[in-house]
Amino acid sequence: MKKLLVISHERSGTHFLMDTLALNFGYCSKPWYDIDPDNIKNPYYAENIKSALADFVGKGCNVIFKTHYPADFFNDIKDFILKEFTIIYIYRSVDDCLKSLQKHLEVLPWKAGPEVKDPHAFAFCPPSGGLLRYQMRQHGSLLERHYAHHKGYAPWFPEITHITYDFLDQAFEEAVRFIAESAGLDLLQDLPVRPERNDINERFKK
Repeated sequence: MKKLLVISHERSGTHFLMDTLALNFGYCSKPWYDIDPDNIKNPYYAENIKSALADFVGKGCNVIFKTHYPADFFNDIKDFILKEFTIIYIYRSVDDCLKSLQKHLEVLPWKAGPEVKDPHAFAFCPPSGGLLRYQMRQHGSLLERHYAHHKGYAPWFPEITHITYDFLDQAFEEAVRFIAESAGLDLLQDLPVRPERNDINERFKK
């Protein structure tokens, strides 16, 4: 199977998309492979990411790869990533994304980010805590960080599949067929199957 890499800003419908890919195209979304500090030592050097993925070169794989890293982490190995992976980038509107992120961070038992209850004030806080692991540089606000994530991948869009959360959520069947055509994937059944969604992934309850 084609190796699939899902890229997103946090709380953009990442696991909704991954579970959709699993149910409709035969991939495995639980467990998945995180391209992040849990699996890659010093991911701030792109060659370390490339080395960690070397075992998958030239092979098919049904486990979905996932990352929240901005393009800064991959630009030096862009050709390698584009050659080895079919990539789907999911985007969620900044208001909805940051509101979801604020609620998500609020229930986590560690310093996961700014501890601000007001969603508007939250958007203008600089990133902190656990959010910093997904950055190559600091941003003045979470609003700026969200914009930079999408802008950083914009040069990739002609070569990857770009989909919005709202499209997937509100026009599910059409969105799944778009993914199939854009990413060159074969649907398992004629009628797309919509996954159930949980507010907090099991991984973050540990």
